Amino acid sequence: MKRLRLFFSPHTMVLYALSTMMAMTMAGFLTSTPVDAATSMLPAHSMHVTHLAPHIFKVHGRGNNSKADNVDQLTYNGGPVMHSSVTYAIFWEPPTLQDGSSTQVSSTYNSILQNYFGDIGGSGVYAIATQYHDTTGTIANNSTFGGAWTDTSAYPASQCSDSATPQDCMTDAQIQDEVTKALAANNWTSGRTHMFFVFTSTNEGSCFDSGSSSCAFTQYCAYHSFYSDNNNQPIIYANMPYTGTNLSACGVSSSPNNDFDADSTINVTSHEHMEAVTDPQLNAWYDSQGNEIGDKCAWNFGVLTLDNNAANVQWNSHFYLVQQEWSNAISGCALSYSVPQPSGVVYAGANDGSVFALNTNNGTLLWHYKTGGAVISSPIVVHNTVFVGSKDHFVYAFNASTGALLWRTRTGNAVYSSPQVVNGTLFVGSVDGFFYALNSSTGAVRWRFNAGGSISTTPAIANNVAYLSSSNGLLFALNTSRGSVLWRSLVRGSVFSSPTVVNNIVYVGGSNGFVYAFNDGNGRLIWHFSAGRAMWQTATVANNIVYIGSSNGFFYALDALKGTQKWRYHTNGSIGSQATVDNGVVYVGSYDHNLYALNATNGGLIWRYQTGGHILSTAAIASGVIYFGSDDHNLYALNETTSLLSWHYLAGGPVESSPAVVLP
Repeated sequence: MKRLRLFFSPHTMVLYALSTMMAMTMAGFLTSTPVDAATSMLPAHSMHVTHLAPHIFKVHGRGNNSKADNVDQLTYNGGPVMHSSVTYAIFWEPPTLQDGSSTQVSSTYNSILQNYFGDIGGSGVYAIATQYHDTTGTIANNSTFGGAWTDTSAYPASQCSDSATPQDCMTDAQIQDEVTKALAANNWTSGRTHMFFVFTSTNEGSCFDSGSSSCAFTQYCAYHSFYSDNNNQPIIYANMPYTGTNLSACGVSSSPNNDFDADSTINVTSHEHMEAVTDPQLNAWYDSQGNEIGDKCAWNFGVLTLDNNAANVQWNSHFYLVQQEWSNAISGCALSYSVPQPSGVVYAGANDGSVFALNTNNGTLLWHYKTGGAVISSPIVVHNTVFVGSKDHFVYAFNASTGALLWRTRTGNAVYSSPQVVNGTLFVGSVDGFFYALNSSTGAVRWRFNAGGSISTTPAIANNVAYLSSSNGLLFALNTSRGSVLWRSLVRGSVFSSPTVVNNIVYVGGSNGFVYAFNDGNGRLIWHFSAGRAMWQTATVANNIVYIGSSNGFFYALDALKGTQKWRYHTNGSIGSQATVDNGVVYVGSYDHNLYALNATNGGLIWRYQTGGHILSTAAIASGVIYFGSDDHNLYALNETTSLLSWHYLAGGPVESSPAVVLP
């Protein structure tokens, strides 16, 4: 095989548009990244593009990458990302092509490409990927070079007809065979953090299939895709035709390494690498038109200021010319990204067992922990510790900054109750019928009380008294230091409404359709109000008004001292959440998928926001933003005044847990 050095003068760079290998499909609601605030009422399900593998990097002039292509952000579609990447270079360089002509690569081609793989990890360009994530964590700025292998065995018989290289063409299946061969020859390991680049020699073409539907140098410069091994593990790979075959289609305008072939392939390699990191199985991050992180900025290099204006980045003393990548943080193309410090953190759980922390600025994932059961319990944060219960029978304590598990304590059954922490003691109920008092630092049990019925409600703690309700229809007042009973009162029917204590009155709803008000000192009934249907939800008291919803779809405002009705508002479903009151507005969720904003004085509708599922999560409000979860798997952040969507995070299951927000 003869090596040659090729040079190419700068040429006009043409922007390109989205790939034609896309198909429209109906799918679930998207994204966990910032969303254009103009889309304040996104539908529960939206029409969007899904990929057909492989995903191509189009040649110059195959589109225009117009402003219309970049009107929306990359959105999350539920698939995995590469949390880190180990890259491998397969240089497939036999002596001849299928037609018998000699193969050629430039003399520094392989070494320059290997330099790139060693330099990209920790770079500013790779840092752009760190703002993207999946349901188990965020991408780290961590990429290492796993090794290179040169294969001199012959190319297989041509099975396609590329107009650029008509007699010398391989299909995607043949590229996959070469990857499989390389893994076996080198004992390389596949998986979600490993990626294999197949570099072929000059004048060797490729098409997706024998039908030559899309081919190198006419439709694409390269592509990335994946297939599965015998253990159903993904093998992530890229087909990298030799750009020097047609530099007018796939070349760059300058050569910082004095090798246009290598420098052009590095740009293409960077494009495929970043796309695979953020969308390895073609179901993670792309926009509504199917554009991935590299597509939205293809052939966009910014200003060349390095190496006598031949390069735009320098990594480990090496100069490169690489395209910019799309940054959701700035809604544009960039060569670097700095992780912003969160102005606050929102904590919540989901029914897939996850507990997660999000940046209040943009909904990006800060940390994630997977418990063994659904997390319906609402987290609380005290002294940089997150406390929450799980259906797996445990109460958990996490470091609020890192998500590290501090301790967990087992109960006898599911913990749906939200913990309360007062003076170093954590109080929580369990479906096992016991009410627990735990050391909040260690999780050790201080005492427990048998309520005689399951406890799924959250206790109220006031003046060294714990008030708790049980499914057996009893409301208890316990001494917090010993767990002894101070009084108990009968609430007819099961009680799944948590008690609320305000101004020496305990308010609670019953499954018999009544709202009750008891004296907090002796448990004597002050008043009761009949709504006619079960009152599952917890009362919220503000400005001497009790706000509470019913399973009949009515939301009530009652006089806190008399129990008389002031107003009511009817939704089209059972009231799913406890109300939140702020600045004269009441916010409450319904089974009809809507979050309602009502005038606190007269019940008039101010606005409503529709999601794709029931809303059982109680809203949290901080700095003019309202946070709440939905059974459509999303946690939402809305402008409190306008209802405009700031962002939403797609969790791994329904979000019935009520979020907790901590600001600096």
